[in-house]
Amino acid sequence: MDIELLSPVGNFEMLYAAVNNGCDAVYLGGKSFGARAFANNFTNEELLEVVKYCHLRGVKVYITVNTLIFNDEVDDFINYIKFLNEINVDALIMQDLGMINLVHELFPEMEIHASTQAHTYNENGVNFLKKMGVKRVVAARECDLKTIEKMAKLADIEVFVYGALCVSYSGCCLFSSLNGGRSGNRGECVGSCRLPYSLKKNDLKTYLLSMQDLNVIDRLDELLKTGVKSLKIEGRMKSPLYVGYVTRIFRLVIDAYKEGKKYVLSNEERDNLKKLFYRGFTYGYLFSDDKLVNIKGPNHQGLLAGKIISIDPKYIKIKLSKRLAQGMGIRFVNSNKGMIVNYLYNKNKKLINSANKDEIIYLDNKVALNKFDDLAITLDNEIIVNDWEKKTPINMIIKAKIGEKLLIEVNDGEHFVTKEGPLVENSIKTPVTADKIKNQVSKLGNTVYSLNELKLNVDDNIFVGIKDINDLRRSALEALDNLRIGKLKKDRKIFIPEIIENSNFKPKLIVTVNNEAQLKCILSYNIAGIYIRDYNLFLKYKNLDNVYYLEYRVGDNYIENKRVCSSTATISEKNFDGDYTLNITNDFTGAFLQKKGMNLGCLSVELSLDKLQNFKNKDYAVLIYGRVELMIIKKNILANNKGFLYDIHNEGYPYYFDKYLHILHKDIIDRRDSLKLLDNFKAWRIDFYDESVEMCKKIIESVINDG
Repeated sequence: MDIELLSPVGNFEMLYAAVNNGCDAVYLGGKSFGARAFANNFTNEELLEVVKYCHLRGVKVYITVNTLIFNDEVDDFINYIKFLNEINVDALIMQDLGMINLVHELFPEMEIHASTQAHTYNENGVNFLKKMGVKRVVAARECDLKTIEKMAKLADIEVFVYGALCVSYSGCCLFSSLNGGRSGNRGECVGSCRLPYSLKKNDLKTYLLSMQDLNVIDRLDELLKTGVKSLKIEGRMKSPLYVGYVTRIFRLVIDAYKEGKKYVLSNEERDNLKKLFYRGFTYGYLFSDDKLVNIKGPNHQGLLAGKIISIDPKYIKIKLSKRLAQGMGIRFVNSNKGMIVNYLYNKNKKLINSANKDEIIYLDNKVALNKFDDLAITLDNEIIVNDWEKKTPINMIIKAKIGEKLLIEVNDGEHFVTKEGPLVENSIKTPVTADKIKNQVSKLGNTVYSLNELKLNVDDNIFVGIKDINDLRRSALEALDNLRIGKLKKDRKIFIPEIIENSNFKPKLIVTVNNEAQLKCILSYNIAGIYIRDYNLFLKYKNLDNVYYLEYRVGDNYIENKRVCSSTATISEKNFDGDYTLNITNDFTGAFLQKKGMNLGCLSVELSLDKLQNFKNKDYAVLIYGRVELMIIKKNILANNKGFLYDIHNEGYPYYFDKYLHILHKDIIDRRDSLKLLDNFKAWRIDFYDESVEMCKKIIESVINDG
């Protein structure tokens, strides 16, 4: 049963922890183009060492290049992919459709995995990506078990099983980008969902959007029955201890499943997981868990371990519910104050190293705590992970026949090496026994190998030099190393296709409407395209030539004609317009979608005016006015179906719930003052949300008059 355990890596310590605790593959990023820009990540020279280290130990290496790429970055991006191909990485994790298509054309031998940022939530999306040459699809975290099972019949599916969750559909969040200038699609997310909000202005702020952490380990057997290929742990910005321990626990559960058993975690193991990082655990959307958000806080909550029973300026008296030891990190939950336990006292205020459940202890009040509180453990360096080096089992055959060359065959089950030494002679004085040969070839020392099986075909009364045996063993193992690592590919010239310049346009006007009043008021204007969000309203007016249905960003049903496609999951390779949510940030993505049947695509709203000017082909629409959707969330995690979400500055973000929860920007994008810079694009797009009829007319007329 081929089930891959995929672990996160942000530095070499995490790499060693992941590999030596049983992962089958690791995913990590270089210094550019990865969706964890604030992780340490690896230089090119370090990536080469990572590949060598992992391949020698039978572990695959997947590199994250899962950001959207701008036009002025394409050359550097492709050169980086060229380097990754040369050093034999096992796969690329990608989001940008244009770059996926280009990489597949330039490096057809490279395995490509579609990132969860690619927003693949149904079978249509999987099939679309397969046709692009994608080998594996990382499912959207919002997929349930039935959807995963359907997707797994079409392609290799990778599923997140542990770690942090995004509240918005991945690849669909613009909160950080448009509100703080740091794009989640560019690996720079500031975690806007982890900030406090309220549903009333000037009200107490809580963490309404902060998700609990995913943990499906208790129901892993149900997930594995779907045929999923890879189980993915989140955590490239966590600690090596976190990576090692979580990897080891999942290794135990997976191995038990392969043997037809169920591994049940002990209470200690469950406690350790909470000590490592814990914001509350949820089964997430995989198992339709309604317990998704932890409104108490976005930080590490830790394991509850005791209650304060008295307090003074010098000491904190606590009754423990869990073991506590010196060196542990603790946090007082409600006060949100933390410290390291440097000194621990028993009930008589005598220094001790540790104390057990139900004991009374004292701690120095060095955080000036003045309120009764709960104590939680947030750091425990006593947690044990495998710290020995992972070994690869090998088989050996030794042939020592008089009059023939000494021969050694070594294999790891996949790679086979044969080496010959000097002639084997009759012994004159002291013969070399089979046991002596066995002893020498078994000396694997500092290699990455352990001896699984040894077969000896040795004559009696022979002589062969001990040095010759040792040299032959070393030579064979070095050759096996080289086969496992893989030869560096030769440098080859790469020719990036030219984009034909096309910018001789007089912009036409595209308008998105939210209701019938807005629609009726713009019919008298010369509007090239009217995008309607409401499906029933579209049906009422669909016979008008310039009316199109703006599809849901998350949906399984789509119409055949007169449609504005919002997701790769609904691209049918027939005539369609493209919403800005298709994330067109470079000429290559636009050109690819045009080949797939896109008539008019709207460029990404994350592009600055300068970035828009970098497009050679301007056969697109650009948004010049509108309130942009920042998030789309599968469930209504807020109290009401419509209202405002207020941030710490009491600025309100409109939201509404229909089939999904939509959170809109507090500000309206308005580029009407910059129309001269955009006058060579094919279309200008205006999006109306709650504007009055009078406001709609005023905005349209201002554009027509200036244009």
